[in-house]
Amino acid sequence: ERERHRLPYGGKLLVKPDAEVAAGDVLIEWDPYTMPIIAEMKGTANYVDLIEGVSVREVTEDDTGISNRTVVDWKQAAGGANLRPRITLRDDKGEVLTLTNGLEARYFMSAGAILSIDNGAEVKAGDVLA
Repeated sequence: ERERHRLPYGGKLLVKPDAEVAAGDVLIEWDPYTMPIIAEMKGTANYVDLIEGVSVREVTEDDTGISNRTVVDWKQAAGGANLRPRITLRDDKGEVLTLTNGLEARYFMSAGAILSIDNGAEVKAGDVLA
């Protein structure tokens, strides 16, 4: 071992552990301009307070024509003051899963977050939720 580097949050490791690498090999991919929300365990994604037209809008980029579901500032919308938009991970019975630290598997969204998964999607640890 010659060097050791910490992988930045949201970085994607491109080599297997203990693999031999050569000078110039790309080891990770990382976008320093995003802060992904990553699932910590396997489960079914469940939207909570992510309401189309209130806290979520389909936004189409003019340059690319690509559409994304984007969380918008829900506090200004009618009936949005008490919302807490989030994605929870649930088991087969519909119960919210518990993380190893004892907290519920729930991920709060902020305005501007781009949703990467659909409501009801099966996710695994490491999947990007938003």
